[in-house]
Order: sequence, then C-alpha cells, then structure tokens
Amino acid sequence: MKSIISAIEKNKVDYDSVIRESEFCINWYGDCRFSVIVPVRGRERFLPVLIDSFIKTGYKDYCITVVEHSDIPTHKVNCSGINYIHIPAKGKPFNKCLSFNIGVIASCCGDYYIFHDLDCLVQKSFFDNLISVIEKNDAELVQPFKDRRILFCTESLTNVIISGGVDVNELHLEYEGMLPSIPSHIGAPGGSMMVSRDLFFAVGGYDPELFWLYAPEDAFFLVKLLIFAELFTVQNSDIFHMWHPLTTHSNPDLKSQINIWKLFMSLPLENREAIVEHKRKLIEKYT
Repeated sequence: MKSIISAIEKNKVDYDSVIRESEFCINWYGDCRFSVIVPVRGRERFLPVLIDSFIKTGYKDYCITVVEHSDIPTHKVNCSGINYIHIPAKGKPFNKCLSFNIGVIASCCGDYYIFHDLDCLVQKSFFDNLISVIEKNDAELVQPFKDRRILFCTESLTNVIISGGVDVNELHLEYEGMLPSIPSHIGAPGGSMMVSRDLFFAVGGYDPELFWLYAPEDAFFLVKLLIFAELFTVQNSDIFHMWHPLTTHSNPDLKSQINIWKLFMSLPLENREAIVEHKRKLIEKYT
C-alpha cells in the first residue's frame, strides 16, 4: 500500500496549473445528463466518424468534450460545435488518465460521465440502452456493451467506415470484416464506461500519477469503482472498435504499471479503501 501512495505523491498532478496552461474551446455551456469525455493524441481520421456516430443517436441531452494531450493541437479542426481542450504535453507521454480527469474537472457538468475511447463507434440505441439500465437498476456504473465484449473491425472495414462507405448503424457481428473480441472470460475493462459524477469523485477519478501511454488504467479504475458500486452492462448493444496497429507494448513502463494494478487487487479491502481515500482528497476541491 505504501508503495502505491508513494508513487501517487511522487507524481501528484497540479490540476490548477494544467488548467491554466491548457487551451479551451467550449461550445456547450451548462449541465447535461451525459458528459462524454474522449481523450485523443494522433489518429485524426477517427474523430469525425466517432462524433458522427454520437450525432446519429438522435439524443440531445449530452455533450462531447475532446481532450487532446499533445505537444501541438491537431484535433481542434475536427471539434466544431463540441467542447475541445488541449493540454500541452511538453514532451511527456500521452496520459489518458490526465485527459479524462481534466475533462471532468474543467468541462461541463454531467449527471453521468462516459469515458470513451477515440476508436470506439456507437449505434443509435446507445443512449436509450444506457437510460434503460440506469432506470431499471438505479445504476451508477455501466458498461454500454454486453458480456464485456467489444467487436473489432478489420483494417479494410475500418477504412470503408471512415470513407463513408458504410453507416455504423448497419454494422453487426456477422457483417463482413467484423471480428469477435478478445475471449469473454478476459473481458474488456475500457473502451466505454459510464460512471455517475458522485462515484467518479468518490474514487478520486482516474490515476495519471500511476499510468501513462497505453497501460492498465481502465482496469485499475474499474477495480476502484467496484469497491463502491455494482457493475451493470447493456445486453442488447455493441460497440465497434476501429482497427489500428497495436500500441500496448510501446510503453516501456508497461510491466511496472501492470504490477501496480496486480498489487492493488491483492491488497486487503481496507488498504484499497485507504488508497482510494487518498486519491479522493486530491480532487475533492473540484467536486
């Protein structure tokens, strides 16, 4: 436990400074039911089709905030009409956790936050399915896909989607170029995750102090959330992951970050709760 808290303190984020140094382009003011936070760095061709997939849901009570963590802002041109934040990376590696946290702290306030990856497309039933699960279960934590399964598009199908050759709402498991996900017994901890505002702050948000580049940050976040809430899933919906080269092993710190996640899971509940409480205090002023 002490080693995790020491790492958190060593890499503690000064959120006020990050916000002062960031560029903001806010088009949605006020509160909404669902605040969708999308962290980005590179992969510019993915963003327009992702935004379009949300627009095609027809739902109105949501906003999208794209948070770009990079040296040079390249995604702003694709963010007309939505919220955009650029966090200067200053040569540091991409930090999805930092992007998620800044998206919550510095953008519009949602009753629920959807932490959503740039490469995951949604279909028109996305929000209707979420609302149904929330209302049926009084849920605070929902994965908007079934059996922890995200479907994968091949490279050729991804190119067709991006070129406008197929509407995301036409996709299904049997569609040519669609691949089953990783085995369901492994499951997908990230891709898209809906968390209530209260629950997000109760666990101290994501963990930029512990994870950067491509790492088990979603798995760690989920383990924290499960201390306080039951996980519900959407049983009649899919999310479609666009193809890109694997980047997981580009992280030179991946092994040590996996060990942090494993250590946390092995700790007694009271020790995990103490770490979460430490994290909660770091962002409580922004609640």
